[in-house]
Amino acid sequence: MRRKTIPREAVEMYLKMRDENSKNVYAKGKEIQEAFPDSFAGMLPRSVWVACYRDYENRDVAVEVAEARDSLPRPVDLPPILEEVVWPYQDCLLFSDNHLPFHDLDVIAEGLRFAKVNKLRRVVLNGDTLDLHWASKYVNMSGEDSEASFKQLADYFVALLDHGLREIVMDFGNHEDRITRATDGRLHLWSIVAMAIDTLPSRDRMRVRKAVTATNRPYVTFVDTPDGINWVIGHPRRYRQKRLSLAADLALKQFKCHVATGHEHHIGKTVSDCGDYWAVNLPCTQAAERTEYLQMDMSPTPRPIKGFGWLIDGVPDVWWERAAEPWKIKQLKLKKGKR
Repeated sequence: MRRKTIPREAVEMYLKMRDENSKNVYAKGKEIQEAFPDSFAGMLPRSVWVACYRDYENRDVAVEVAEARDSLPRPVDLPPILEEVVWPYQDCLLFSDNHLPFHDLDVIAEGLRFAKVNKLRRVVLNGDTLDLHWASKYVNMSGEDSEASFKQLADYFVALLDHGLREIVMDFGNHEDRITRATDGRLHLWSIVAMAIDTLPSRDRMRVRKAVTATNRPYVTFVDTPDGINWVIGHPRRYRQKRLSLAADLALKQFKCHVATGHEHHIGKTVSDCGDYWAVNLPCTQAAERTEYLQMDMSPTPRPIKGFGWLIDGVPDVWWERAAEPWKIKQLKLKKGKR
């Protein structure tokens, strides 16, 4: 019996009878049923009694919850810096974990060539685009400062546009969060992008500003996809040594759509357990051999796998540096679909 169908008079009758304790549960239920035949038609008298009891208890709970709710401070909407980027799907190049200035020029160049051949106009920079080691809690060994980092990011934007890309979508990674933590939340990804763009000459500033979209959330969502299932490209904070397990769990349990993740520096693609969603681990474009703190690390975590990914006609794939040459060539000879 749904609570909303129990008349208040029936509950009051129950309360009175409960206080009297003159009859057993069956007899009390029978009496309530006879008094309200439309509300308790077909129910056993004992069930009638239980229904009234539960309704009474639930009403008490609702009152207590309402009182507690009224004593709480009013919630506020999320500020604009946390708004999610939701865009219509478009075939795109996927660069994850660039870690400027520790990026690998050859891998990025392969990706730019691939984008040009396949007429891709959008690139997703999936978190940790900047390493920002100077803002890290660890020792700064390279001596680079904020001005140099912002200038390099701006030059990177210009290079991407010069190679035929028209849209640059950025999401938030844990390395960008270093600035947020260092400034007590005053600077976010959009602030980093704005300061980088300001270092450019006026002839480049406007076209970069027009091309770049950034979000302080760790993912972007593409809708209106070829198969009707959204794509989430993200940079989770968590890390798992088992490849693809995190991406598959996010696809199946949280977003319920296709998911491609960075941060782990793994590589691979599979489908979730339900068989409906793609789950992709994106490789990085970071050169571990030139990254000082990785060279000093003796932990058993997997070494970064360098490469890039893409979405073409809604289907994901990945390229990695150390793949066998025939396989690399096969990957880069795609059938041209709709762009």
